Amino acid sequence: MRISALAVLLALAATSAAAENVTVDDAAKHAGETATVVGRLSHVHKTASQTTFWDFDGTAPGSSFTAVIFKHDGGAFPDMTPMVGKTLAITGKIEIYSGKPEIVLKTIGQVQVAQ
Repeated sequence: MRISALAVLLALAATSAAAENVTVDDAAKHAGETATVVGRLSHVHKTASQTTFWDFDGTAPGSSFTAVIFKHDGGAFPDMTPMVGKTLAITGKIEIYSGKPEIVLKTIGQVQVAQ
């Protein structure tokens, strides 16, 4: 049975995160911290190496924030393309890669539909 991305994320929306909420524009100011970054999902793409990128508030390299899913964790996530345009909350350690803030996702529990 295949579960849609929306169904999974709506179920997770009730889960409360203990991390501080920050906007995608302020994420870089919180590098090294665990926080919940809230923003609009703009674009989803997968590379030839099967790394998936979720761009927020723009498309890379101009996006404000990116959530990254490496190949070995990809099976834990549904296709997020139907969620483009929705506001999501991504929880994890904020890192800076090539001058931009990102969170590496390992589980779907790190993702919520923002209220």
